[in-house]
Amino acid sequence: MAGTTGIVLINLGSPASPSVRDVRTYLAEFLSDPFVIDLPAAMRWLLLHGIILRFRPKKSAHAYQSIWTDRGSPLVFHTADLADAVQRRFGKEAVVRYAMRYGSPSVRSVCESLRKEGISRIHFVPLYPQFAGATTATVMGDVFQAVMSDAWRPLFPSIEPPFYDAEGFVELWASRVKRLSRDTHVLFSFHGLPVRQIHRSGDSRCMQEGCCEREAPTHCYRAQCMHSARAVAVAAGLDKENWSVAFQSRLGRDEWLSPSTEDRIRVLAAQNLSLAIVPLSFVADCLETLEELAIRGEEVYREGGGNGEFRLVPSLNADEDWADFLYKKLNKRLKEAE
Repeated sequence: MAGTTGIVLINLGSPASPSVRDVRTYLAEFLSDPFVIDLPAAMRWLLLHGIILRFRPKKSAHAYQSIWTDRGSPLVFHTADLADAVQRRFGKEAVVRYAMRYGSPSVRSVCESLRKEGISRIHFVPLYPQFAGATTATVMGDVFQAVMSDAWRPLFPSIEPPFYDAEGFVELWASRVKRLSRDTHVLFSFHGLPVRQIHRSGDSRCMQEGCCEREAPTHCYRAQCMHSARAVAVAAGLDKENWSVAFQSRLGRDEWLSPSTEDRIRVLAAQNLSLAIVPLSFVADCLETLEELAIRGEEVYREGGGNGEFRLVPSLNADEDWADFLYKKLNKRLKEAE
């Protein structure tokens, strides 16, 4: 296979099983990452081992158990299926694999497998539409730790940039939103981040009133989220009053991006609006979509007085149009690199 390009699709990861032990192991790896909990090392260790790992694994294990399937973790098997679908489109032109930032298969193990196949040119694809330190940046660090060793030289790695504004990506979601009833309120939900991480984007305009509503999101995560939501809403023909944006998955007591998805669901429930949640920062259904949004989200909606239809719009997973988009985008990228 010398001369063949490798493509590695990278997603977040999952525990090996929904047992408390495996969830604790996964959380220990995930939350030890300084890109995720960006505190001084000693404070991060105390928070993780003194509080989080003492109480959170049991609760998280219960959540994972509610979404686990005969095939295991939805995030993992959807990503594996996507890699297979993209591989079918490339045929013998590229070798497509998948890896997880945390858990298995690791980036290092997949790189080693490709090395043994004689592949030295690898294009890495973080499956995060918007850029953030806790997602894309930590993947980049993991990639270069895995490949920058004597055994890998010469190696020619490259990394796919964020695709939050790609026309094809926007149309993928717009086509799904168009299937909804016109009287449904669409809530675009993104993974949240601590506000301090947004401030560190280096943009002096950051968090000023209206800054994220401008059409030049640069490298700010929140601005990229707002850009994605606006683009999908426009492409789907939504009226301004029929869609909104919120941020989910808050951890700890620090100030996070707002409004929170849970708070926004309560507001919409009080108005008794039918609600569809579109998880625009998740390309594969996972704990955050299937449990946090679909299960707990509906509980919040019903408890808040909502009597209308509540639904989660499924993520892209391994859908054919999503695999087509990735194939065309990556094939063009590889042709340009020749």
